[in-house]
Amino acid sequence: MLRCAACDAPITRERDRVERCGGHIHDRVNPAGFAFRIGCFARADGARPVGERSDEFPWFPRHFWQVVLCASCGVHLGWLFDNGMVPGFFGLDLARLTQT
Repeated sequence: MLRCAACDAPITRERDRVERCGGHIHDRVNPAGFAFRIGCFARADGARPVGERSDEFPWFPRHFWQVVLCASCGVHLGWLFDNGMVPGFFGLDLARLTQT
C-alpha cells in the first residue's frame, strides 16, 4: 500500500503500477523548474482530481493532465493523465508517498 506522506491515508496499491511511455517511473521538470519523480498507476482511489484538464506543457505526448490531491488532507500528490483514447493513469509524486 502506498500512503499519503502528509496524513498516512491510503492512496494506491503496488498492484496498480503501470508502465507508460516505456517505464513506471519518470523524472520530469515543470516550466517553473521544479523536478518531480513520478510513478504511473492505473488507479489511485485515495486521490481526487481537481480543476480543469490542460494540454499545456504535457509530460506525455498527446495527453491532457489534471491536478490530483489527497482525498483526505488535500495535499498535492500529482496528476491524472489521459489522451481520450486509452484509460487514463495517475502520475504520482513518489516523494509525497510512503510505502507500508
